[in-house]
Amino acid sequence: LELTGSKQKSKGDVVLKVGLSNINAWILTITYGLCFGVELTMTNVVTLYFYEYHAFSQTIAGTLGSIFGLVNICARSLGGITSDWANRKFGMRGRVWALWIFQTLEGVLCIIMGLVTMGYAAPDFTAPKDVLGATNIDGVWTLFNGTGIEQRIVPCGSLQVELTDTLKASLPAAFADLSTVVISDPPAPLGNGDDCISNQNLSVVVVLIMFCFSLAVQMAEGLTYGIVPSVSRPALGVVSGMVG
Repeated sequence: LELTGSKQKSKGDVVLKVGLSNINAWILTITYGLCFGVELTMTNVVTLYFYEYHAFSQTIAGTLGSIFGLVNICARSLGGITSDWANRKFGMRGRVWALWIFQTLEGVLCIIMGLVTMGYAAPDFTAPKDVLGATNIDGVWTLFNGTGIEQRIVPCGSLQVELTDTLKASLPAAFADLSTVVISDPPAPLGNGDDCISNQNLSVVVVLIMFCFSLAVQMAEGLTYGIVPSVSRPALGVVSGMVG
């Protein structure tokens, strides 16, 4: 383009200055941090959350946690499509409002996800490990105890245990056909875990909210990049780099 005269040759330092001095570029950098940054945070903690708070095995917790990232398959593109649709209907103001709406929805869903379990007891990692854990086997709670076994957990906590032949020989017969169990704080009369999050059967609701939360997060990412190309044509590379 420069050789044909269609584009004026630009200087790198000038382009950098133009990009860094654009207030809209900085605003988009912050908003992208509040969606993509949230995605990175969730990816880091969500599997551990399902394992420690909902007493799932590491395999199931990892599978449920992966849902948040797998929404990327379509959600980012859907955000871009929504941005283009809003632009056709309302111009640039439509793109901005669409981003605002889904970024706000993301925050609301994040709060709702927390409120669902707020009234119940979470694992107390500061407490001593003095709770004798149990496992729900075919609908029956069975204490994880036997000859010489003193595996204990924090209140409302959970722990995955690999069952060796030695352990099976010391445990009740209900554990005989299992290779791995997750022990948690059992409800009465075996324990005091009636108020624990892991005993409230809330996992389905939480996963559904997490899916919607992830959809809003990643649509906000696509909506952000629907605006990026319009911030500064001369410094598009700089703006795109700042936001990313």
